[in-house]
Amino acid sequence: MNRRSLLAAIGTVGLAGCLGDDGSTPRGSASSPTATETSVTGPATPSTPASVESSWPHPTHDAGLTNAAPAATAPADPPSELWRASTEASLSAPVVADATVYVGGDDGTVHALDARTGAMRWQASVGAPAGTPRVVDGRLYVPTAGAVVALGADGAERWRVETPDRRGFLAAGHGLYYVSAGEDPAVVARTHGDGSVRWRASIRDPWQPPVFAGAGQVFVTTGGSWDRPWRFAADTGEYLGTERPPSGGADFVVSQCYRDGTVFGATELFSTVSAESVTDGGHDWSESVDDAACFGLAAGTDRLYAHAECVDRTGLFALSPSDGRELWYSDAATGVVARPVVTGDAVLARTEDELVCVDAADGTERWRRSAADVGTRVVAVDDLLITARGGTVRALR
Repeated sequence: MNRRSLLAAIGTVGLAGCLGDDGSTPRGSASSPTATETSVTGPATPSTPASVESSWPHPTHDAGLTNAAPAATAPADPPSELWRASTEASLSAPVVADATVYVGGDDGTVHALDARTGAMRWQASVGAPAGTPRVVDGRLYVPTAGAVVALGADGAERWRVETPDRRGFLAAGHGLYYVSAGEDPAVVARTHGDGSVRWRASIRDPWQPPVFAGAGQVFVTTGGSWDRPWRFAADTGEYLGTERPPSGGADFVVSQCYRDGTVFGATELFSTVSAESVTDGGHDWSESVDDAACFGLAAGTDRLYAHAECVDRTGLFALSPSDGRELWYSDAATGVVARPVVTGDAVLARTEDELVCVDAADGTERWRRSAADVGTRVVAVDDLLITARGGTVRALR
């Protein structure tokens, strides 16, 4: 088997858990809404924090999809369950804002829980299986299969708009965005206030989610022979690229994110991580990562993190955001099934069987614990880890 065939085979396995959240709804059969129950369990129950100050308001923390929370601190030791809240529905990934955990259910119910205790604050039905909420300025935007529903901080519905053929979904400070995949594919921008259309910008195949944003720009992964994204002005929809992506071809771009004037991307078959400057002061480079198939990126404040599968070295890599140099490599986490989660001091990796924590500065392993009760998506706020698996959302500390 040649190298390309080998990496393609590896990538087929790895892609399922490693692409960014695209606004899809949770999977599973719908069930009637049930009251959320909370309980504190475990022989070594952690203490309840006095407050929860930081947030993780989007599925990947922010509109740039960094999957990094600089204000959070990873638990110093393998964390234990602080609280759990269960429902009969299958739950989406959680988000956290204003000391509240929000999670959608495939029964159409959105749950709001106290991040400190797990106590239910409210439940609201959106009438269809609810995807992961996004929180902007105290309002929730909940994607369903064919609509976006806006809820107030009290759970009351503010508005809903139909979004047929929607691919991807982003709620940023300057608006709501997604790709409309109809006969005339376009990026659609809507307002926070009532969901009305602000602009539409036509694109052509190839393209794919995710949709992300930064520096007053909106980005859409092309998915074609470029590893550069479509770029649009967030306020007007004007196309900002110097040329348009060519049609045809595929570089298997599997992860992209924005930080500090730069769009970073990981390409599978050619085992590269690249940087494209989209503002003054951004970076431009492309580097091979140890002949590896790179599945997921996370962008911390001073390091870029990738998990990769390769022949010689499999695990986590830390790269310089300015030039792509390898800063460290750790084999503490192999068989990673989701993008790394970055806190101010650590990197967390969810493998098939374990949740592994390594030091962000040098990759030294800090701890590992069973992932039997941990979903593939983990969010970090303060020194808490919040995750949902099946019908249960948990806080670990």
